[in-house]
Order: sequence, then structure tokens, then C-alpha cells
Amino acid sequence: MKSYVVRNEGWIGIVLSTLVALFLSAYVGFFTALPGDNSAGHPLSFEAKLSRLGPINSFFVIGVLGLLTQVLLRKWASVQELRDSQSEGERLSEALLESVVCLMSARRKQTLRALVTLPDRDMRVRRVACGANIRVDPEAGVPVPLAFGVAGDAFMLKSMQIGDIDDANRGRSDDGSVVPGIWSSIRSVLAFPMLTADGAAFGTVNFDSDKPSDTSGFSERNIQDALVGISQIVTYLMRSRSPNGTARFPG
Repeated sequence: MKSYVVRNEGWIGIVLSTLVALFLSAYVGFFTALPGDNSAGHPLSFEAKLSRLGPINSFFVIGVLGLLTQVLLRKWASVQELRDSQSEGERLSEALLESVVCLMSARRKQTLRALVTLPDRDMRVRRVACGANIRVDPEAGVPVPLAFGVAGDAFMLKSMQIGDIDDANRGRSDDGSVVPGIWSSIRSVLAFPMLTADGAAFGTVNFDSDKPSDTSGFSERNIQDALVGISQIVTYLMRSRSPNGTARFPG
């Protein structure tokens, strides 16, 4: 559903154009009028200065300001529409992932979570955008290095990655530094890259379990095939988060 701004931008544009034009026309009247003293040596009044602008200049200023206001309003509406699309993508992704997490947790008697991470390339980190059962995840909202962990490998290599986690490598970067806040119960990860239509990675979908991969099901081909399909759907739902607004269709 489009936002109120998008649906009513025409009327809002007319109102804003009129108000902005009136105020700025008054401003122009003050600072473009001839010297501000009358024949008696007294400062000109507001009305007198405004009248110096003349009807032709006033209409010209109003027209230009109206056009600029419409352009700015359209840009504002486009930004709002993009934010609405991103929120809807996250909401639908969470609903889909929640059902998968609940099903696999019940069948395998494990604690499972699903995370969708997005990169901040300027900061060289990834952050959790949404997911399922991330209440067990102390790292939600905490940035991790772009190439950190199994999900980082999936992002950098643009391919499915699987790995088991133990006390020795949990929270350790490739350079040996410690990444704080990693879920202390994590034992295995299955991660997929989110790819744009032209094959660029713009995030990851990863599934984390408190069981090793041979128990969680991550190492089984049928589970991998099912979860890659889920990750492709999430990728498409999250396409507005990609740099060019595209993503590969499922399949």
C-alpha cells in the first residue's frame, strides 16, 4: 500500500508550492527592491518593498518555486515509497523464516535462528536487518566484519557455505581478533548469499543452530536444497535493499 504522501502528492504539492512561493516572493521583495528609503527618508514598509517586485516577477518566482517544490516533493515521496517497500520486504521475510525455523526446530529438537544481514561497505561490516528467533541472538544490531564467519564466506565467495563452530573458533576473525557478542550456543551455520540480477552480493541469509551440522540437518542435501529455495525467496523479497533494486528470481 502506497503511503499517504505518495497518494496525495499532487494536492500537497499545490499547497506547499503556494505557501513557499508566497514566503519566498516576500523575501525576494525585500532584497531585490530599489533602495529602501522613500522620499521622506523613512524605511519602506513591507507592503511597499513587496510591491517593488512587480506582478511579472512575482508570477515568475511563483512558477519556478512551484516547479522546484514539485521536484523535491516527488523525491521525498520516492524515498518514502522505498522505505515502505523495504519494511514490507523485511516483514514478509521474517514471516517466511519464522515458519521454517519453527518447523526445523521441532523436527530436529534444536534451537534454530535465521538472520538476514546487509553490508555497510564503507564501514566494512555487516549488520542484521531482520530474521527469525533472533531474540536468542545477542549480536543483533552489533556489526560484524564483512568477511566474518561462515556467512562472511558466503557473501565474499557468492556461494552456499556450511561450517561447524566450536569454542576454539567461535567469534574469531581470520586475523585472530575476537568479535564480541556472538551467540554462545552456536554450533553450526548454513549460509547463502543474496545476489542481484547481475550477480553482485548484497547480503546473506544464514541459518544458525545449537547442534552440529550432522545433527541440525545442515549437512543433508535435501535440507540444503529446501533452504536454498527459501533464501532465494527472501533475496527477492529484500531486493529493494540491493544497490540497483534488483535480485535474482527464485529458481
